[in-house]
Parts: sequence; C-alpha cells; structure tokens
Amino acid sequence: MIKAQNNHGLLFTCADPDAAGGFDRTVLAYLAFDNKTGGHLKDLLKSDPEMPMAHCLRGYFMMLMGARALVPRALQEARTGLERKADLEEREVMHLNALLAWANGSLDRATSIWDEIARMYPRDMLALKMAHFGYFYTGRSTMIRDGVARALDFWSPADPEYSFLGSMYAFGLEESGEYDKAERVVRDALDRNPNDPWGIHAMAHVFEATDRFGEGVRAITEMEGNWKPANNFRYHVAWHRALFHYENNDAEAALAAFDADVFNEAATEDLDVCNDASLLLRIELGGVDVGDRWQKIGAKAAKREEELMLPFVDVHFVLALASSEDPDHRARARSLADAMNKYGASSPDDNAATYRDVGGALAQAIVSYRENKYADTWSVMSEILDRIQAIGGSHAQRDLFREIAGDALWNAEPGGADAIAFYGTRSRMRKGDQRNWDRYLSALERGGHDSALRSARTRFQAAAGGSH
Repeated sequence: MIKAQNNHGLLFTCADPDAAGGFDRTVLAYLAFDNKTGGHLKDLLKSDPEMPMAHCLRGYFMMLMGARALVPRALQEARTGLERKADLEEREVMHLNALLAWANGSLDRATSIWDEIARMYPRDMLALKMAHFGYFYTGRSTMIRDGVARALDFWSPADPEYSFLGSMYAFGLEESGEYDKAERVVRDALDRNPNDPWGIHAMAHVFEATDRFGEGVRAITEMEGNWKPANNFRYHVAWHRALFHYENNDAEAALAAFDADVFNEAATEDLDVCNDASLLLRIELGGVDVGDRWQKIGAKAAKREEELMLPFVDVHFVLALASSEDPDHRARARSLADAMNKYGASSPDDNAATYRDVGGALAQAIVSYRENKYADTWSVMSEILDRIQAIGGSHAQRDLFREIAGDALWNAEPGGADAIAFYGTRSRMRKGDQRNWDRYLSALERGGHDSALRSARTRFQAAAGGSH
C-alpha cells in the first residue's frame, strides 16, 4: 500500500496512485445527487479493491439507505477498512470508527467523530457532508450552519466543491432563522453552480420560511433542468414545489403536483415515502378528496421492514400505513409504532434515546389520529411538541406534526383554552396559514373573547395584506 494525496492535500492509503482522485470524483458526485455516484464507487473499488476509505464510503452509502438488513454489511466494510489500521492515516481511522459507531446504533457518536474530523481536517469534504447529515437527523439546527461556517475559509472558489459548501451553509442559515443571509449565500452558490439540487432545495426553504410561495413555485419551475436529472432527491425538490401550492391555499394544485412529480410507485427510498405521506396528508387537510392514493403509499411502506434507524423516517412510515384503508397496512402501522416504543424502552443503542423521548410517543399519536381519537392525539402531542426537533428533519418537514396536532385539537375541543393558545401561537409563527387563522378566529368567537378577537382580526388583515 502507498500514500496518495488528493486535490485537497489529504493523504489516502491505497494501492493505486489514482485512487485518491477516484475518491474525490465519487464524493463530488454524491454532493451533486448524481445518478452516477454508485458507478464511480464501483469503478474505484475495481481499480483499488483494498482501499480502506473506499470501503468506508461504501459502508456510509449502505447506512444512508436506512435499511437494517444492510447494517451487518456496513459493519463488515468498517472491519475490512481497519484490517491495516497501523498503516492508516489518523483521519482514515476516524472515518472508519464513525462508520462503526453508526452501524452499532449511535448516529450521535458518529456525528461527533465527523465533527472532530472536520475541525482537524477542514478540507475533508466527506467529513463535512456526513456531519451535515448527522446534525440534520439529530435536530441540531445551528450546527447544520456552524459545521460548514468554520470550514469555509479553508476553501477557494476554484475548488469544485466550493459551491456545494455554499448551499450547505445556506441551508444551515435558513434552519437557524437567518433568512436574508441564507438567500444571499444560496444565490451566490447557485450562480456558481446551478446544477446543485441541495442549493435549489435550500432556496426553496428560504422561500417557504418567508411565506413567498408563488416565488418558490416560479424558482423551482425555472430550474427544472437543473434538478430533474438528479437521483431520487429530485422528488423532494418537487415536494417543495407542491408544498408551495398547498401553503398558498391551493390544495388542488398541490394534488396535481403530487401526481405529476412527487409520487412514483417505483420510488421507494425513505425520503420518497416521507415526501408522499407528508404531502398527501396536508392535501387532505386542505379539504381535497385524495381517492385511493393512501393505499398506494401504504403499499410502498409495507414493503419495508421495521427498520428503527431514524425516528423521523419511521413516524412517516407509520403515517403512510395508518392512513391506508387496507387493514393489513393499518395493522402494520400499529406494529411499527409498538416496535418503536419497545426499541426506545429496551435497546442499549444510543439511537434509542430519541425513540424513547419523542419518536415512540409521536408514532402512537399518529396512529390515534388516523383512528379519529383526537383527544388522545392532542394529549400526547401537547407533551412532546416542544421536543419534536430531536427526531431530525427540517422545520418545514416537522411542521406537519404541528398541523396534525392542530387538526386533532380542532376536532377534540375547538373552542377550548388549549385551542385558543395553540392557534394563537401558530398565528404568529405561520402568518400565511389560512386554516389556522380561520380556526383561531372561530375559537376566540366561540369563547366570547371579543377584545382578543378584534386584535386577532387586525393582525390577520395585516398578514393578508388587507385583502380580507
């Protein structure tokens, strides 16, 4: 084995002197959500079958699939990579240990290692990207921002990865509430490289967070040629466009977008099912008959095992299954919710903590909601909403659970104190949510709160631009 240096000054243990370049090509394709990513990795392993970091990368990709059946194979990739541990660079050992931690049930530990690598080696693009993933799925919004921010000065616009770092940073800025800066940064990143689905996605988040729904539809549509060639992540970009229609109070247009660009029966990755279920429920809440579409989403979810890898994913699978009219799907939903709670209660995995604290309860609340047990749903939701960020995902994605809570509350006690408090709070957080405004004003009127009702109507008219 030799040491080969990549384009960023990092040493790789390998047999082929060109392997470091092949590794860089694979990571660059991964950043771009390129369908050729897997092919690049196969070529790398073919040219250098024993390269430790190639095995590590293959293990990472297996874990990213979210399938528990792949965990033993990912563990073996880590062990294979560590067979020559004494010959490896410190950075390589750290990566392989991160893979071991992740496959052994601790995404938090893996993320801590990626964070440490990125601090020690700020030009390690893979560490920066994996840490970004880890922060996202452990609910650490400010670290999505800061993990990239501290590395930026070590990169140059001449680096092909530079624009991708910009889009990652912009997403972190948005998730941290810095919307103006996020927009400036992501526009710069997309000017440098428009073929960046993560950047287009970050721009969509800025538009969503600032209630610019029509502008969001136009921007995503204008850039279709830049994101539609991507891998399955293209369905998530399309999800954002459909979400803009829904948030612009046009659930019919959202359903048309769901059918045209979001749902694909062959798209069965975790994020695909999350996209499908979260969008269709919103459309349903918008008052549109969704026909038999839940059965089709439930059929996708039913093909997967009880993975118990990411609570964010599992609760969406529970929603997909519990919303279907198929009794087998509904039984699977209850089984998965039970499995999540059992995993949280009894597993020694670090990952189990989030299932125990939030995920299991959220899954049970979703089952109750789809069984029309609205008081039970609200009882659980009211206890966990302030901790729900721990399951990961973005603010826009997690808002679904607040919508579920609000709908359950409306069906359980539409004029009660809890309803007024919930809708009143949301009216200040989500000023464009027409349904929430309708419910808030109605709840105040039912409760005879005339002074508060006048104040709320004034705010509503201001939020609506005086058109109501």
